[in-house]
Amino acid sequence: MALHAAALFENGQWQVNLVQPANPELDEWYASQMLVQWCEIVTGQRPVVLSEEEDTSSRPAIYIGQTAAFRKSQHQWSVTEGDEAVCFTQGSQIFLVGNNPVATRQAVGRFCERTLKVFFAFPGVVGADWEPQVRIDWPQPDVFKPAFAWREVSGLGNELSQEWAYAIGYGRAPAFSHGLYAAFGKLPAAEAKVFSPMVRGKRVPLQGSAYEPNPNLLAPQAAEVGAKYARDWFHHHPQDFSVPLGVNDTLSYDDRAESSGWYRDRPVRTDYVINYLNQVANSFWEPTGDLQGQHHALGTLAYLQTLQAPQVKVHPAIFPWVCADRLGYADGAFAQMEAANLAAWVKSGARRVGAYDYWYGVDFCTPRIHFTAQAQAIQQAAQAGVVGWYAEVSPLWAFDAPKLWLGAKLLENPHQSAEALLQQWFHAAYGVAALPMQEIYRTCEQAWTRDAHLGGTQQWLRHFRAEHSSAVFNANELASVTHHLVEAETLLKNNAAESGARKERQLERLRQWQEAWDLILKMRDVYETRQAKPSTRTQVRAALERLSRAEQTLALAEQRFNIAWGAYGRPVKWAEMVARDPRPEWFERAQTTPGGLTFLRDWASRDDGLGLWLYRASQAESVSQPLKFEAPVELSPSRYNQVTESPTVRHLVAPAGVLSMAVPLTVQPGSLWRARVKLSPVAEAEAQAKLEVYSIGAVKPFYRAVKVDPESGTLLVQIPSGVTQVIFKLSFEKEIAFESATLTEYQLSR
Repeated sequence: MALHAAALFENGQWQVNLVQPANPELDEWYASQMLVQWCEIVTGQRPVVLSEEEDTSSRPAIYIGQTAAFRKSQHQWSVTEGDEAVCFTQGSQIFLVGNNPVATRQAVGRFCERTLKVFFAFPGVVGADWEPQVRIDWPQPDVFKPAFAWREVSGLGNELSQEWAYAIGYGRAPAFSHGLYAAFGKLPAAEAKVFSPMVRGKRVPLQGSAYEPNPNLLAPQAAEVGAKYARDWFHHHPQDFSVPLGVNDTLSYDDRAESSGWYRDRPVRTDYVINYLNQVANSFWEPTGDLQGQHHALGTLAYLQTLQAPQVKVHPAIFPWVCADRLGYADGAFAQMEAANLAAWVKSGARRVGAYDYWYGVDFCTPRIHFTAQAQAIQQAAQAGVVGWYAEVSPLWAFDAPKLWLGAKLLENPHQSAEALLQQWFHAAYGVAALPMQEIYRTCEQAWTRDAHLGGTQQWLRHFRAEHSSAVFNANELASVTHHLVEAETLLKNNAAESGARKERQLERLRQWQEAWDLILKMRDVYETRQAKPSTRTQVRAALERLSRAEQTLALAEQRFNIAWGAYGRPVKWAEMVARDPRPEWFERAQTTPGGLTFLRDWASRDDGLGLWLYRASQAESVSQPLKFEAPVELSPSRYNQVTESPTVRHLVAPAGVLSMAVPLTVQPGSLWRARVKLSPVAEAEAQAKLEVYSIGAVKPFYRAVKVDPESGTLLVQIPSGVTQVIFKLSFEKEIAFESATLTEYQLSR
C-alpha cells in the first residue's frame, strides 16, 4: 500500500511520531502540546513526541512548525502579509506549519478539526464535540489563507481560551493602538514641554499616560518625535509589522487642533492627526528604508474624533483601524453610515485598513448577541477591502462562544452563509437541543435589535458595564429564554440515541448556560428592586429587606459561578458595577415611622451594603455644609452641547460631562462623610449620572461611586487616615439638571 494511503493511527497504535523544532518558538511548543493532547483524547493513546534533534528513526512523522525538515521541503508561502497555515505531505513526512508561530497553532487546530474530527465549540475538552476514533487516516492537503489577513480577539483571560481562539482561526494583529502618549511622554521634561497641549486655555504637562490629552502635533519637530519613536520601535521589535502611533484614549486635544466639521455629533480632527502622521511617513521612520510601507506600517486608530474618513490623502504607510461598535448594524441607518465611512477609509490612500470592533460579553448583564449584525459588518468590511479585524471581547463563554466561532469562520471566508455556519455550531454544541437553543439566540437578537433602534446612528457601546443592561430584555423575552432552556434540557436528557461522554458534555454546556442565565435573572431582580418607589411604611421596610436579600443572593451566585466556570474566561462582577443605591432615602423614610429605629437596627445588622453605616450615622452628631461643584465644567465636545445657568438649576446637555470639586480635609479618626446630590428631572430618558469620590494623599487610595437620579443620590464614605484631599465628581451622560449638593460629616463613636 502506498504510504500516503496508510493510516496515522490503527490497531491501537500511532504509526507516526510528532516532531517539533529543536528550539521551538513558544507558540510552536503550545501547538505541539495541543496536538499531542487531542491525539491522545480521541484515540486513547499518546503518540511519541520528539524534538527534531532526537528524531533519528525513519518512521513517518508529523513535523510541527519551522523545523529543519520543513525548510528542506522548500515550501513557498503565497501571502506576504498576515497569516497562512498549511498541511501538506512529502513522502513519509507530514508538515503542519504556518508562516509565523501563531499560524502554526492555526495549522494544528485545523488538523484537529479536519483529521481528528474535533469540533471546537467552546474552549476546553468539555467544550469540544468529538467521538473516540479507532482509525485516523492520512490527512488531506489544506491551506488556510483567510480573507482578512489579520484577525484578533482580546480579553480572553487565559491560555485555555486563547488556545481555542487560535485553533478556530484567530491570530494576532500588528501593533497599532494608542501610542502618541508613549512617543511624547518619555521625552526629557524640558523637551516635552514644547509639545504639552493647551486644553481650555491651560497647559497640560505630558506624563506618559494613555488617557492624557493628545500632544500638540503642530509644534515644530513633532513629526521627528514620531519618526524617532518608530525607528526605535523597529530596532527593538524587528519582527513587528507596524508601530503603534494611534491617538490617546481621550477626547482632549490641543486648543489649536481645529475641527474640520462634525461626525456623529462630535468634532472631526481626522485631518489634524493624518496631516501629522503624513509628516512622519514622509520622513525617515523605518530603519531599513521601507519608507513607502511595503512591508511595515505606522499603525493608528480611527477613533472617536478621528473616526470619520479624512479629506486629505493618507500616506500608504499609514495603517488605520476604524473603531465602531458594530452591533449597531442592527439599525439600518447606523449600518449604512458606518459602512460608507469604512469604505471611504479604504479609498483614502492607505495601503491597508483594519476594522476595530467591540464584541464584549461579561461587561453586560444580559447576553449581548446579534449574529445578523455581526455577519453583515464582516461581509461589508470584506466587500470594501478591509484587511484586518480586531475585537475586544472579555467573553462570558456560556453566551459568547457561538459569536466568536461565527466571527472566526466569516473572517476566513465572508461569502459563507452565517445561518448555515450557526446550524453547524449549534448541532455540535447541543445535539438534539440545537433548535431550542437557536430560538434563545433569536430572542437575544430580537431584544438587541429593538435596543439598536433606540440608539440610532449615534450609539456607542450602549449599557457598557451598566446595571441597566439588565433591562434590555422585556418580560416576555425573559420568559421565552427560560422556556426554551427547559425544553433543551428535556430533549437532551431524553435523547436515547446519544449516551455516555458525548451526551454528558452537551449537558455540561447547557448547565453552564443555565447557571449563567440564573445569574442574569438574579441581576435583573437586583436592578428592579433598586428601581422600586415604596411609599407606605410597610412598602419601605419590605423594599429594604428585599434589596439586602437580592444583592446578597447575587453576590453568592456570582461567587459560585466564578468558582465553577472561572477557567473559561473573565469573572462575572455585576455586583460591583456602579449602581443606584436607594438605601439612604428609604432609610430616612423608615426612621420617621413608629418603631422605625428598632427595625432599622435589626435590618442594618444583616445588610451587606450601607445599612450599618446609615444606622450609625443616624445616631451620631453631624455637621453639614454646601458642596459646590465649580466651573469650568468639562464637557465631551458635541455640536449639541448646552450649558444653562439659573439661580436654582445648572442644566447641562452633552454626550458626557463632569463637574468636580476638591475638598481639603482634616479627618478625625472614625469620621464618616456623606455627599448628597439633588437633581431635577430631565427630558432625556436615557440620561445617566453618577457621584464619584476618590482620595489624594492616602497610602492606599480609595474610590467610591453611586448612580444618581432625581430621587436617589447619596454617597457614604469612611475617609481613611492620611488623606489630605478628597475629589468629588458629578459625571453624566446626555443630560443633567443639577440643583444642589450637601456634604455632611458624622463623628462616629468607636
